[in-house]
Amino acid sequence: MIPRLVDAQKLAREYPKSFEVPGSDTLASLRSGDSVKVCNGKERFWVRLTEASGSQLRGVVSNDIRARRYGKGDTIQFRARNVYDVQISRPQKKYRFVAGLF
Repeated sequence: MIPRLVDAQKLAREYPKSFEVPGSDTLASLRSGDSVKVCNGKERFWVRLTEASGSQLRGVVSNDIRARRYGKGDTIQFRARNVYDVQISRPQKKYRFVAGLF
């Protein structure tokens, strides 16, 4: 399913003082398992990514929405430019103390 979603990057360019979106570095670092917020023009909703290849993204809708053609649990495709917000789910690097190094 390829729904019609709002271009968040375009809105940020039009309203730079009041509308923030993730930067290109953040969007380029998206991976499977991360969550992104998108908007279908009526409501914003979260999608858990299953694929991220350049600007092409695919994921599963995470919450209930009012859209008739897709909803929670459905897989949708979209572009990085449609992303309003991100939640990175990858674990942070853990450092191990090695005695005697310092």
